[in-house]
Amino acid sequence: MKKILFILTMLAAFLISSVAMAASCLIDNADLLSPRQEREVLQFLEQVERSHNVRVAVVTMPTIGNSSTAAFADKLVDEVYNDGAKGNMVLLQVIDQRKWYISTDGKLKEITGTSDAVNYMSKAFVPYLSKGDYPNAYKVYASKANDLLAYYAQHGKPVKKEKPFPNEPALVFALFGAFIFTKSVRRSLINSMSNVNAAVAADAYLDERSFELKDSNDTYMYSNVVAVPRPRGNGHHGGGGSGGHGGGGGGY
Repeated sequence: MKKILFILTMLAAFLISSVAMAASCLIDNADLLSPRQEREVLQFLEQVERSHNVRVAVVTMPTIGNSSTAAFADKLVDEVYNDGAKGNMVLLQVIDQRKWYISTDGKLKEITGTSDAVNYMSKAFVPYLSKGDYPNAYKVYASKANDLLAYYAQHGKPVKKEKPFPNEPALVFALFGAFIFTKSVRRSLINSMSNVNAAVAADAYLDERSFELKDSNDTYMYSNVVAVPRPRGNGHHGGGGSGGHGGGGGGY
């Protein structure tokens, strides 16, 4: 009886240990990091998690078979990283596909799961993925996630994409003024030329003594124009996700 109880106790301890390992914010199944690098990345991720009471995870996989990165990452959020009090997110990297995907739950969907947020993070960490500098890629991912979360905590609203021309009205007026000025200078220069005078109508340039119209014929050209709607392409980044998820991904 004691032997059976001992076995059950050991089994329970093993299962608890396995769950704890699975819930770590860094799961390097593709074996991309050395032990020292794993400790450094874990420190970055755990610091963001403690600061904002969320889960910010990284999972690397050598392959996920025929599964899509979006579906696999969403499943990680649903079944593994679902204990963050204020939300959960994961960066999935699949080696054989050379793809990455960020998935968030509903709590972080509008903070780190929008197209703007995913683009903000990916523009910073994807170049490191492309170079094979995986430790810095994950650290930058954690840092940018922290920026988005900190902004929301301070302002009570997510970061929105900035306009490409913040002073767009002033720019429009400046361009319009330059156009008017250029046109005025051109007209002034033309009028100042002694051998050029503006004509009111086109027939002012016709010398009737040297021209006689004998015959006229009009030729009409017809064409059949068919407009075909241009299909929408699938970019690298998604936004909003489906159901309760947010996120997006792409290749590297």
